[in-house]
Amino acid sequence: MIAHGQEIQTTLQQRVSDYLTNSKRKRNTFVAAAEATEADVARVAEAEMSEYFLERALQQLRAAQDKVENLRKQVEEQRKLK
Repeated sequence: MIAHGQEIQTTLQQRVSDYLTNSKRKRNTFVAAAEATEADVARVAEAEMSEYFLERALQQLRAAQDKVENLRKQVEEQRKLK
């Protein structure tokens, strides 16, 4: 009877240990997935920010080109008047 009780206790301890190990493994899996997702979000955000800044730079470049073109036309008109 005592041997049977110890066997039950050992079995229960093993099941609890297995449960905790599996729970920890699952938790680590979830943590890893969350970290991967966080890294993906960061990469996407960085790419979007880069795209935003590139678009802004392109707009500024176009504005500068327009100013240069307007100045060139003004210079040509002044040369014609002389």
